[in-house]
Order: sequence, then structure tokens, then C-alpha cells
Amino acid sequence: MYLTKSRFKIGISCPTKLYYEVHPDDFQNNDDGNEFMKALAKGGLQAGELAKLYYSGGVEIDGVSKETQLEQTNIALRQDDVIIYEAAIMVGHKFIRVDILEKKGNSINIIEVKSKSCDGLDEMQFFSKKKKIVTAERPYLEDIAFQFLVALEAFPNFKVTPYLMMPNKQVACSIDGLYSFFVIEKKFNRDKCKVVDGVTQANLGIQIMSAISVKDTVEFLINDDYYREHNDFEGRDFKEIVNWFEDLLVGYENNAPIYFSKPFVKCRDCEYKSKDIEKSGFHKCLIKQKKWTALDFEKPKVWEVWGSPKLKDFLHEDRWFMDEIGASDLTNSKRYERQSLQIEKTNNKINKSQLDITGLRAEIEKFKYPLNLIDFETTAPAIPFFKGYKPYQGLCFQFSHHLLHEDGSVEHKSEYLGMGQGINPSFEFIDVLYNSLTKNEGDVFMYSHHENTYLNYMILLLWKESPFSPEKTDRLVLFLQSLTKPSDDITPKWEEGSRKMIDMAEMVRSYYWHPDMKGSNSIKQVLPAIMNDSTFIKEKYSKAIYGINNEVKSLNFNNHKWVNLDETNKVIDPYKDLPDLPKLLPDGLRKIEYLYSNNKLADGGAAMTAWAFMQFGAMKDEEKKAIGAALKRYCELDTMAMVIIMEAWRDMIKK
Repeated sequence: MYLTKSRFKIGISCPTKLYYEVHPDDFQNNDDGNEFMKALAKGGLQAGELAKLYYSGGVEIDGVSKETQLEQTNIALRQDDVIIYEAAIMVGHKFIRVDILEKKGNSINIIEVKSKSCDGLDEMQFFSKKKKIVTAERPYLEDIAFQFLVALEAFPNFKVTPYLMMPNKQVACSIDGLYSFFVIEKKFNRDKCKVVDGVTQANLGIQIMSAISVKDTVEFLINDDYYREHNDFEGRDFKEIVNWFEDLLVGYENNAPIYFSKPFVKCRDCEYKSKDIEKSGFHKCLIKQKKWTALDFEKPKVWEVWGSPKLKDFLHEDRWFMDEIGASDLTNSKRYERQSLQIEKTNNKINKSQLDITGLRAEIEKFKYPLNLIDFETTAPAIPFFKGYKPYQGLCFQFSHHLLHEDGSVEHKSEYLGMGQGINPSFEFIDVLYNSLTKNEGDVFMYSHHENTYLNYMILLLWKESPFSPEKTDRLVLFLQSLTKPSDDITPKWEEGSRKMIDMAEMVRSYYWHPDMKGSNSIKQVLPAIMNDSTFIKEKYSKAIYGINNEVKSLNFNNHKWVNLDETNKVIDPYKDLPDLPKLLPDGLRKIEYLYSNNKLADGGAAMTAWAFMQFGAMKDEEKKAIGAALKRYCELDTMAMVIIMEAWRDMIKK
């Protein structure tokens, strides 16, 4: 039982989890989904393979067992100068695989490849203005710091230097189709990312990944008071934590009892939380530490308040439940009214929605019909899909567009899905969106600010490299500016658009609250709540009136009922009621359920991952079409959700 890089990261997040991690049959891990797809979504697979091309000619350590991996590594290290991929190093009960190890005489560089972006080569980017390590950077630095300490033990007579290698947001890709050098394919029943045969460093153009020496930063972190002052680590510094974790694992191998760390904010997001109490580390910990009963686990928690205000303060005061706080405990902020409403209603067990009819009516009465409800699917890949793009530069590949007319009629009016495959969908996306939204002069609605952000990106793109004539480019830019407000970092600025998109999420926050939303204003929480709250919606959409040739026009559904009831007579969340993927795929094709949570196309992250998979995956045209069909249904649901919310509101303000 070894302390590996992944186990060290788990232990740093919460030492108790080390026990759960090494007893996988006894505890359910909700993050134990497909790690491959998570890495694909973040670009980690491609970044890893690209880094190897930048450090070409290395020795691949590919043994199945740890013993073979160590033997292969030791043989390679006999060379004076060598590059090793996935070098295996073991010291005591610590075992690491180094992404890239570069040996030059008596110097060893250990290079950890990350898909996270960097901004140039300056180590100071990892520090705040107060000379503290930026919280968001700490996990990446802890990762390489752990490996650095193991390497120092393993190679006491060598000069060891740690590096982080990441996509550099300052560098634009100089070739088209860089991503196409990496394909995802199944090999021996495992999905792998591989480099296309014949591709070498000479094919890559300008290097878009940078290796940053982080020795000074790592040494700062190793000696940082942060760890000694952290409740979880009982006064230990970073080195002592490494040794402690190693001792814990050795103890667990010899049936030592579980170590319980002090419950705190980390418990909110514990991945060892299961409905099966016997397999729930979350339950085991809080029963042991806080003496919680079954009823306590059902009670609303302080972290369920929107925005989790003063959460650390409440938990330090041992106030874990919402009924232990009141509005007087909150800070007077922009969120105060909403937060205090939630606390009051929840604590008084008022299971009804709260609607500001006067305010909502006043806003809706100003709307100009028909209402245009739009949703975008976008991606910002670590490895750019197109020449001139920088790592994590955003592009739009899909939209859905519903119309809600003043007489109450609804239609899925238009949509766009660019399949990519070497063709930048952004410009066609803009063109089709222009043609869709200029057919009427009605108000345009988004949900949250995502669409505004990406239309800002599209304006910059048109300014930089429009394929259209100057006249058409100007027309498209003016169109996009009419829908948006300029982002803080964009220049030149323009006045907020005459047809600026109206944010329905802001309307939710201002006018509507329901206990089933549990402090969230996400459309995926608001939709099922308002469907259960609205008699009008339940009556209208309990019939199969939605479809290509039906009363309510759809572009992707046939005879569809949006309202389906469960055994308790509650509306089933439409986001959880999408068709299973096998039904969307032609017979005989490989099932691709690993693209989605619970075998459903259930969230926007999955949509982005599915689209990326089409770019990298070695698949047939029929499979790509099947994924495309699933993506269209998902995006159509997003704008139909906006329609349903708006229809419910229009009905409610009549009363």
C-alpha cells in the first residue's frame, strides 16, 4: 500500500479520505466515474501527449507491475543523458510516476504536465500581491512539491529541479489542426489518447506549452505556515505531512483504526457521500465526530444557503444546521435579502414559493414580443483547435433558439451545431445567429452571463480575422454589440446594446424563490421547482403536444411530454428524463454512455466533452451523427426550460 501522487492529493483534501480510498469495496466514491473522460474534458490527455513531443526521443515506462516499471526506469537512468516518460520512483512506501524526467549528467529535472494554463514563465504568477500562494494554484504546486521531495530522497547526489509544464496563454497556435495529431481510441478495452503515426516535433509549429521552473515556489510552499496552521494537519509542516500520510497507509495495511480529521467546510463537497449509509464515508465521519443521527442528515445545512455566507464562521461556532442561524447572523450584502428569505422560509418549514408579483409583472409588461430565448454551447480547449487561437481561447459551436409569442404560442425556431472536424464553427455560428435573431425585433433572453461573455469573444474574433467582407463584418459586429455589454477587459468599449440580452437568472434572483431550489439559482434547479409550482405548466405539458409536427413546434423531439410524474406525484426533472443514449444510437454502434453522467446527456460539461470527443475520437460518421443528435436535444431542452419558466411566470402574474 503506497503513498502515490493521487493518494497524497486525496489526503491533502482531507486526511480521513485516505482510509476510504484504500478501502474501495467498503466506501462509494462519487468521483470514481470515468477518469479518462474527466481528463479529456480538461484537455489533460492531449496536453500530456503534446508535452512528450516537445521532449522527444524519450523512453516510455509501460510495464504493468510496479516492479517492472521500477526496473525499466532504473535501466534507463544508467544513461548519462536521458528523457523518461512516466518514470517510476519508489522510496519507502512512497511511489510516484513522473510525467517527464530529464536526466543530464548529475542534474535531474522532474516535469509535471498540467492542462491548466500558465501566463508566461514568471514564477510570481503563482503568488498574490500579498506574496502568498494563490489558493487556486496550491493543488498544482502541492502535486509537484510531493514529487520533488520523493525525488530528493531517491537521488541524494543529484541536483533536482521541479517544473510545471502547462499551455501558455500568451502563445498563439501557429498551425491549423494541431488537435488532430491526437486521437482517442480503444485499445485492449481501455480508451487511450495516442499521437497519430508519423507526427514529430517538427509538425507542431510554435511551442504552445511552457515548462516553468518552480523550485523557489516549491521551497516556499514546503516551508509555508499554511500547513502548520491548518486544522487538518495538527501543526505539521509539508514534509511532516508526507511522512504522516505514509505512516497512516502502513498502519491501514496492518488494520490500524481510521484517523478522523476535524469536520469542516470540506465535508460539504465530500465525494464519499452516498445514499447507501453503509458505504458513505460522509455519514461515517459525522456520526463518529458530531454524533449526528439519521434526522440530522436530513436537516437543511448552513452551506445550503445561497452563496454559503459566513460558512467558516458558522462551522467554527459549531453551527451546522440552518435552524441554528437567522437573518441577523448575515452580512448586509447584495445577497442579503435573498439569503434571509431562504433562511426564514426554510426554518419556518414554509413549503411554498415566494413570488414578487408586482416587480415581476412590471418587468414582464415592458417586454417586446416575440421573446427570443437562446442558449449557447461553447468550449475553451487547452489545445487550440485552430491556427491563431491561444490555449483556452473560447469558441461557440452550438445554439438553440425558442420563440415565445405574446399570444402564448411557442416554437423552437432555429438552431445551429457546427461539427468542427477541422472547420472553425465560430463564423458560421455568428452568421446563423444573425439570421435567426434579425427576423424579429423582440427582446432576447439568456440565462446567466455566459452568452454575453462569448459574444464578446466573437466580436474580438471578427475584429481580428473575419472571413466576411468589411461591410458584412461591420454589420455582424454591430449586431453582436446590440445584444451585449462590453466585458471589463475588452477594448474598444461600446455602449450597452439597444437590444441587450435580458438575464433570466437575474430575474429569478429578483422575483422568484422556491424551497426545492435549495439556495441555487441554476436553471437545472429552477426548472423542476417551477414545474411543480405551476398548475398551468403541469396541465399544458402533461400532453404530448411538443414535437416536429405538433402544436408546439420542435426541431428534435416527436410527440414529447415535458411533464411526467413520479410515484409521489411530483414532476420528474426533465434534465434527468432525457432518452438513454443507446436509444439515440443506431443499432450495433459502440455505446458511448461514458460521455455522460448516469448514462444521460445531463449537463453542459458533458455537452462540451461530447463535442470535444468528436474532434479527437476515432469514430465513424454514424457515431458522430448520433452524438450530434444528442447534443441538439440537450441544447433544445435548455431553451425550452427558459420558455417553461417564462410561461409559468406569465401565468402567475395574472393571479
